[in-house]
Amino acid sequence: MINKQIKIDVRTVKKFFKKGKIRKIAEKTGFIKRKRKLDAFEFFISLTFGSLTTTTITLGAIAENLSECISRAGINDRFNQYAIDFLTEVFSFFFRTATENGHNINIDVLNQFGRVNIIDSSSWELPPGLKSAFPGYNIAGCKVQLMYDYKTGVIQLFDIKKQTCNDQSYSKTLGDQIT
Repeated sequence: MINKQIKIDVRTVKKFFKKGKIRKIAEKTGFIKRKRKLDAFEFFISLTFGSLTTTTITLGAIAENLSECISRAGINDRFNQYAIDFLTEVFSFFFRTATENGHNINIDVLNQFGRVNIIDSSSWELPPGLKSAFPGYNIAGCKVQLMYDYKTGVIQLFDIKKQTCNDQSYSKTLGDQIT
């Protein structure tokens, strides 16, 4: 029952993510500067929807979802500021489009608030050589903190931290951003 619901939701969300639009965003943000083996659309789909089939997203799992053969090191090299800008812009576009097209949740009680911020994090393992920069739980690990304003469809915060960064402690550092 749950898997069926996830599949339906994924199909609904996927219709927002058109290949041409994703590729234009990749070019605009500098994630893709010229024709390469790595396709921006495949990279995005592998990171987002590829994670529904596994509990751990690894560089190898991302590589398996791509049509071109790219090494794990090659994929790892793509996780840089351009990738952050690319993913931020793709998700901002998605949330804006979903909100503008009435695909948001209509909860009248939210009308009394100027902002409705949703904060969440995701973490994953990194190559062992990055453990000094990104300490994880007995491994190297990275965590992304994301804050999304539901009412405006804008990503307010996209922050990369070490995997051991506690969510509750992190939320206390946000101060005025969450009020």
